[in-house]
Amino acid sequence: MTTTPLILCFGEILFDCLADQVGVPVNEVKTWTKYPGGAPANVACGLQKLGIPAGFLGRLGSDAAGQSLKTLLGTIGVNLTGLQLDQTRPTRLVYVTRSLDGDRQFAGFGDYGSGDFADTAMAAANIPASVFATAQLLVMGTIAFAYPDSRAATERLIALAAKHGVKIFLDLNWRPVFWDDET
Repeated sequence: MTTTPLILCFGEILFDCLADQVGVPVNEVKTWTKYPGGAPANVACGLQKLGIPAGFLGRLGSDAAGQSLKTLLGTIGVNLTGLQLDQTRPTRLVYVTRSLDGDRQFAGFGDYGSGDFADTAMAAANIPASVFATAQLLVMGTIAFAYPDSRAATERLIALAAKHGVKIFLDLNWRPVFWDDET
């Protein structure tokens, strides 16, 4: 059962694709295993599992990966009022290899560039202000600031939080791969 959220989580939701072959370079990986990920989505799911009503605000592709993640969030009971589906951009997949001693290495986004995914195109105008009616906290990261559309959505969320007296928790997550200009 989905309830009205006390905590809103905004940002990326994706599949981390971990190489099944350990200790090989990316071009020698034969198979990958997908794991649901994205810090904001993970927080929403964790809160909901702890009995704290949570909502997720973000954007998925309408592809199979996006539908799978949407179903997972819904099954856990995360409020999806603020979830947007993109008809043209795919859901983000992140590929990761592992060394023999377990260290992870980012291996890219498959056939796409960092800014080609649905989460970069969050539509500010489609964010429902109604989700702030019961919210006490907005949890968000900084990756959304890297892209014009998701930056505008972030600014709208900050304004809505201020208007409704919702506190903001900011997870600083700077990674150069998401930025065209590192300055």
